[in-house]
Amino acid sequence: MKSSQTIADSIDKIETTISGLIAFLESNDFKGWEPYELPELSWLQSHRLRTMTTQLLRLFPIALHGYFNEKKLHPKAAALFARAFLNLHEITSEQKYYEKALFFLEWLIAHRSAQSKHFSIGNLHQLSMKTYQASPDTPSPLITCFAVEAFISAYEASQDEKFFEAAESGIKFFLEELPLRKVSATECFFVYHSNNEQFIPNAPAAISGTLSRFYGISKEPSLLRIIKNNFNYIAKSQNSDGSWLYHPDSRYVDNFHTAFILEALAKFQYYTSDNSFETVLSKGLAFYLKTFFTSTWKPIHKKRSGFPSNADSLLTKIDLRDIAMGLSLFSTLHSTQRNQLSLALKLLDWSIEKFKSREGYFYYQQVPLYTIKGPFLRMQAWMLYGLSQILKVMKSLETSSKEGNQVYDQIETKFIESA
Repeated sequence: MKSSQTIADSIDKIETTISGLIAFLESNDFKGWEPYELPELSWLQSHRLRTMTTQLLRLFPIALHGYFNEKKLHPKAAALFARAFLNLHEITSEQKYYEKALFFLEWLIAHRSAQSKHFSIGNLHQLSMKTYQASPDTPSPLITCFAVEAFISAYEASQDEKFFEAAESGIKFFLEELPLRKVSATECFFVYHSNNEQFIPNAPAAISGTLSRFYGISKEPSLLRIIKNNFNYIAKSQNSDGSWLYHPDSRYVDNFHTAFILEALAKFQYYTSDNSFETVLSKGLAFYLKTFFTSTWKPIHKKRSGFPSNADSLLTKIDLRDIAMGLSLFSTLHSTQRNQLSLALKLLDWSIEKFKSREGYFYYQQVPLYTIKGPFLRMQAWMLYGLSQILKVMKSLETSSKEGNQVYDQIETKFIESA
C-alpha cells in the first residue's frame, strides 16, 4: 500500500507540474525567446563580437532578449513540444494533446530548411558560437534529430504515412548530406555541423540514437553498420574513468551532453537488441551518477580540468537541460531494465523545489552569484519533454498495482543501496 501511494503521489506531482508549465506556455501562445539569438544591428557583424555578445546576453541576470526580439516559436522547441504532447497523448488518449502535437509537427514540416534536398531544419536566427557560425535556415543536425524523433512518434501513434515519409527524409539527410568522416574500416563519425566538422561525441551519438530508432522500423543492414561504426568511435573516445570530453581538445566534461551519449547508447540497445556497447554504457553511467549530482540530487553542470577555456565553463553551475535530460535518460534506462526511476524522482523533487518559478516555468541556469530566471522557450520545451518522459514510465507502473509495487520497491532498494 505504501508503494502504491508513493506511485500515486509521484504521478500527481508530475501531472500538477506539467499542467502548470503548459498553462504558462499557453499564456504565451507557445512563443518565447532563444538565449542564443542576437539583435540584428549594423555594428554587430564580426564573428568575435557576435560570439562575445551572445555569451554576455545569455549569462546576464536579466533576460534582455525581449527588448530587441519578438517572441516566436523556435524549431528546437517545436520538435520537443511535439514529442512531449505525443507522450501525453499516449498516456491519456486525450485528443487535445494529439492536436497540439499535430500543430508542432506541421509547423516543423512547413519550416524545413531550403538548403537541403531531404528534410532538415535549422535555427530561425544567425548562430554565432566560438568555433563556428551558421546563418538562419542552415540545417542543424541536432534539431533535425529531435524533429525526426517526433515524426517517428507521430507515425507510431497515427500510422499516417506522411510522418513516416518525413522521418525517412530526415534519415536520408543524415546519410546522404551530412558529412560522415571515416576513421577506419569500422570507425566513423557524423560531424557536429556542416560549419563545424569537429568530432564532438554527443552529436554523432544523438544522430546514431535516432538512426537506431528508425532501424527498429526499417531493419536495414547498411544502416546498422553506420550506427555501429559511429558508436565504435564514440566508445574509443571514452576516457578510462567512463567520461567523454565535450570534444577531444576541451578541458571539461558536462552533464547533459554526457546524458545525450548515454541515452543514445541505451536506445541502440533497445531498438537493435545488440549489447555490444554494454560495458561502455555501464561505465559511462557510473561516471555520470558519481560526478554530476550531489547527495541531495542537485545537478552539477561540469567537471573541469585545467583553466576554463570559455565563460560557460567558468560560470555555469546548473543548466535546466541537466535536469530535463536526466529525467529523459533515467526514463529511457528504465525501459532497458536498469531501474533508475527512483533517481529521476529524486532529481524531479529537487528541480520542483529549487528551480521552478511560481508562474509554472523553470529557470534557465545558475551561475555563482545568481540564478538566470529568463523563461527561454527552448529550455521550457526541454523540461516539458523530460516531465512527459518520466510521467509515461510512472503511468506504466500504475497499470498493475501488484507489478507496480514490486518494481517500485526494487528501484527504491536500488537507490538506497547506491546512496
